[in-house]
Amino acid sequence: FRQQFNYQSRVLLLQLVYQVALSDHPINTQEQHIIDTIARDLHISAGDHQQIRLFFQSRSGGHSHSSGRTDKGDAFKILGVSPTATPAEIKKAYRDASKKYHPDKVHHLGPEYQKVAQEKMQQINRAYEALTR
Repeated sequence: FRQQFNYQSRVLLLQLVYQVALSDHPINTQEQHIIDTIARDLHISAGDHQQIRLFFQSRSGGHSHSSGRTDKGDAFKILGVSPTATPAEIKKAYRDASKKYHPDKVHHLGPEYQKVAQEKMQQINRAYEALTR
């Protein structure tokens, strides 16, 4: 898979793995270890893996607010910037994440990938909104 598909497709595959792992219960330590191995084997960067993990933790009842908003602490993590990031750095991180996770990048992979990409883009948009309010 790593050799046949581009990085964005591999990132979305990791997101699908998280989605399956969370389908019946929270992820346990053994499952997380397996997911970590998959991420390494797919050559997913540590930063991208952390962002994906945070995304699915928030979906399983962890960090998102019931209003659908993202708090600033999570927003920094989602965009991969420090709390001391300048507005220009935040904007650049937002643009980079948007390019990486835009649903148009995976239209050829089918509706499951597109759904994951759409959810990730919503999270990125909420994070950017939280940091630019």
